[in-house]
Amino acid sequence: KPLDGHDVWAAISEGKPSPRTEILHNIDSMHDTIHDPQSHQWGDQTFNTSVHAAIRAGDWKLLTGYPGRNASWISPPSSDRPCEESDDPPGKHLWLFNIRDDPEERTDLSEKYPQVVQELMEKLAAYDKTAVSPFYPPPDPRANPALHGDVWSPWE
Repeated sequence: KPLDGHDVWAAISEGKPSPRTEILHNIDSMHDTIHDPQSHQWGDQTFNTSVHAAIRAGDWKLLTGYPGRNASWISPPSSDRPCEESDDPPGKHLWLFNIRDDPEERTDLSEKYPQVVQELMEKLAAYDKTAVSPFYPPPDPRANPALHGDVWSPWE
């Protein structure tokens, strides 16, 4: 099966455009924290939008799932602006941003561009079908950094 990689060396070393036009940031199907989701026009037939996920395609970025901190806007570290509380209703779990026009992801465009939302949800669903479930081994007390000079290191 071919890898999904792209040669981005020219983009890094010469500032040329990247050959990558979309990037899957995350799908965390084990992090489904929306217990009383706000309904939206797309339903969950294409992709379960209560799952933490994010995808970017071109200038569009779709986020799903519970964003934490009541969906507050957190200012970037370089900013002196304070955090801002969100006007989003409780249970909201889907946002669409145009990150070229809105790099701080402050204006949700999901209702204005439903076709873009649908296309990105279909992409998330396609990625999710090929995903390998995460494996979380049980905790191993021998991994405790206190046993190794307070350093995270191989213990076996």
